[in-house]
Amino acid sequence: MANATQEYPKIDPKKTNQLISTLGELVEKHNFDEAWTIAGQLNSILKEQRKL
Repeated sequence: MANATQEYPKIDPKKTNQLISTLGELVEKHNFDEAWTIAGQLNSILKEQRKL
């Protein structure tokens, strides 16, 4: 279990929400190449969060 006092880096919720929204729109339009790029950006954000 994570330590309650452990600090995580701040994730910019505005940027994250925008990326998620963009990803959804691209998938709906079947624009998978661009969606893949956005998914990679989200993945990087989440991996950075998990490292700490």
